[in-house]
Amino acid sequence: MKALSISPNLIVKDVNETVKFYTEVLKFNYVMGVDNEKQLYLEFNETLPLGFAIVQSGKAQIMIQEINNIKDDGFDAVAIDSSISNIALYVEIDALDDYYADLKDKVEIVHDMRNTFYGMKEFYLRDCNGNILGFAEKLV
Repeated sequence: MKALSISPNLIVKDVNETVKFYTEVLKFNYVMGVDNEKQLYLEFNETLPLGFAIVQSGKAQIMIQEINNIKDDGFDAVAIDSSISNIALYVEIDALDDYYADLKDKVEIVHDMRNTFYGMKEFYLRDCNGNILGFAEKLV
């Protein structure tokens, strides 16, 4: 077996709010969304409530799924509990300093910019659902 890619699926209470945060604040691109009646939307319309969406930046994709929607897909309600399903994502990007300068006054920074012993420059923020996102760039 050889994994070809991995796409995290964030389980959230409000897909539209999360899409807006990732596209407007973090500058990801909206790829597609689906409402709870399985209607596909290739353009984001914040007035249409979505049950699922995908956002992308470069080759990195993140799926976003509303908690009741994922339960409809057959997941046990006990296994999916949005109050404890926060995660941390680590995203390697280019132009880290510019990205940080653009974001630092718009989001909650939970760990300020730092150079690490493992050769990365990075900072961490909290998204609108409480998930931690680390953005990093290789030190030259």
